[in-house]
Amino acid sequence: MDWVYVTRFVRTENNKDRVQPLIDENIRHWKDVSLDVGLDPEKNVAVEEKGSEVFIAISKDLDITLSEEPGEWK
Repeated sequence: MDWVYVTRFVRTENNKDRVQPLIDENIRHWKDVSLDVGLDPEKNVAVEEKGSEVFIAISKDLDITLSEEPGEWK
C-alpha cells in the first residue's frame, strides 16, 4: 500500500512526556477521520518509528478520498 506522511514528531528523553500525548491524539484524529469517510482505520492509518522519530501516515486511498470530498478550505 502507498502511504502519505501527514505528521512527524521527534521524541527525546527530555520531551517524551509532552510529545507522547500529542502523538496519541494525532493517531486518534486520523483514525477518526478514516472512520468518518467509511474506511478501516487499522488499514488506512500507519505509525512508523525510526529511532527518535515517529511518523504518522495515511493511505493513498484515504488521501484521495479526502481530496475528492466536497467542501472548501477557508
